[in-house]
Amino acid sequence: MLGKATCQCALGFTGEDCQYSTTHPCYASPSCLNGGTCHVLSQDDYECTCQVGFTGKLCQWADACLSHPCANGSTCTTVANQFSCKCLAGFTGQKCETDVNECDIPGQCQHGGTCINLPGSYQCQCPQGFTGQHCDRPYVPCAPSPCVNGGTCRQTSDFTFECNCLPGFEGSTCERNIDDCPNHRCQNGGVCVDGVNTYNCRCPPQWTGMELFG
Repeated sequence: MLGKATCQCALGFTGEDCQYSTTHPCYASPSCLNGGTCHVLSQDDYECTCQVGFTGKLCQWADACLSHPCANGSTCTTVANQFSCKCLAGFTGQKCETDVNECDIPGQCQHGGTCINLPGSYQCQCPQGFTGQHCDRPYVPCAPSPCVNGGTCRQTSDFTFECNCLPGFEGSTCERNIDDCPNHRCQNGGVCVDGVNTYNCRCPPQWTGMELFG
């Protein structure tokens, strides 16, 4: 198999095909600082791939974001040798360290609702008869239904309801799956696995059957 041809460059030229002058910034002097790698783009242009922790065209700046200065889930961007934090909604400050108190804004909660400030957010505690993020909607039981897991909602007064749960569920909104394992009959080391209104036995390798009768 023939070897690959190589070029022996004349004085003053370099590169795989002798296409670059030795005065090119990548060859004439260390253009990229702090261990950065120089890549030739054209006869006169280049770019630096920086080591971790450095940034800038010449890798001349320490990456100010490396110390994770931005708080509360914000995004850090390096600008020159400084950092800039883009805050999530509900936070402010140079490092997004300050929680915005949305309850200072008049009228957040309507119809006499009480505003409760939360980290990055707020919540309205609505008076009886109203609902919604701002207590801005009349509360109508069962519209929409608060019952989950197939439960059926029944309105019991202007402001109250009850949920009729499917077998296997319980709770004021049918939110809990009843644990069917306390009275299980798994034998011979079988492990009970709860289901919905039923259970299964996870058998050891040498046994089989719903309840592992020996």
